[in-house]
Amino acid sequence: MSNIDKNREIFTKVWNVYKTYGNPQSEKEWEILVDKMSGLRKAYPTELTKDLILAVLKEVEREYK
Repeated sequence: MSNIDKNREIFTKVWNVYKTYGNPQSEKEWEILVDKMSGLRKAYPTELTKDLILAVLKEVEREYK
């Protein structure tokens, strides 16, 4: 798999988690979002994954709080 294909997969996975869980309405839903992102971080242990997840969680937190 090329680097571009791998990165596309990471972007897609992070996007899909955000799309599904990115509007938490409770602390439980926030925990689910964090757990899903943690799973992605373990599955794709790259700097890109870490940076994308941190950016998404920061934005969701900003909107949630």
